[in-house]
Amino acid sequence: MLGQLLKDSQRYNYVYLEFDNTLDGREAAGRAIREHKPVACIYNYVVPTLGMVVCSELFSWFPEVKHIGLMHEIWPGSFGANNESIFPYYIALDPTFPAYNVRSFAATVRPCAQVDLTGIVLPERFTVGTLGFVSPVKKHDLMMAAVAKEYPNAAIDIHIPPNPFVPASIEENGQYFKQIGESLGLEVRLSHEFFSVPGLIRWLAGHHLNAFFFEYCNMRGISSSIDQGVAARRPIAINECFMFRHVGGRLGWYPHKSIRQSYEENGPIVEEIFKEWSQENFDNCYSSIVDKIIGK
Repeated sequence: MLGQLLKDSQRYNYVYLEFDNTLDGREAAGRAIREHKPVACIYNYVVPTLGMVVCSELFSWFPEVKHIGLMHEIWPGSFGANNESIFPYYIALDPTFPAYNVRSFAATVRPCAQVDLTGIVLPERFTVGTLGFVSPVKKHDLMMAAVAKEYPNAAIDIHIPPNPFVPASIEENGQYFKQIGESLGLEVRLSHEFFSVPGLIRWLAGHHLNAFFFEYCNMRGISSSIDQGVAARRPIAINECFMFRHVGGRLGWYPHKSIRQSYEENGPIVEEIFKEWSQENFDNCYSSIVDKIIGK
């Protein structure tokens, strides 16, 4: 989604390329840089998929290019005093990140898909949606217990897509949470297919409320679940999690804010955030950072 939003820029002509942490991936990236002759390269840096050996060799091959790491998990001092040895420049995907030197920048606008939501009709039964890969940090059980207290006849939709980096069974994980929800008197519906971005956002938009409950996850990056929930433009409930720090002060944390309060009060707040994360604002945010890096 982030790559598509950049490609839609009105300020810069972004060329999107997928390559992995292999020699073939490095060669493919090198060919693309030679062909397009960019003023800058932005690397969507995630450790399991893009290794530093590949990136650092590209830095040495193309010293005239501004190489920028798009970091999903970064905080001041996280790479030590020699952080420029990893990437010459950084963009932190974190609106709360305190840019602490001339080579680090905070992306204050999160990537939020702009999807047509016409024709979506909410079900008669109060329905809560949630999603996420199989992970021990997901607290669907806590979320369902909170829902059951105030909406004992609610339905819960849990979407658990396949994840090539986690060899756990998505079916077993789903059944585990389904049993917990049903023991609370809730109807729990599971899905596992891979959605397109518009399909996922429209799926989320079909719920009265979307709820994301995680472990606290100290010193972790920003959760993309919030981006998707905001794009769906439905009320959101969250618990206190470090990965929600950019919106917690506005949406409120469970249990300080109840599920019912989140449903009744957070719709307009989500709409405000959606407008702040518009395509135009996203483009202006990233373009202004690139301007500064290339000295424009």
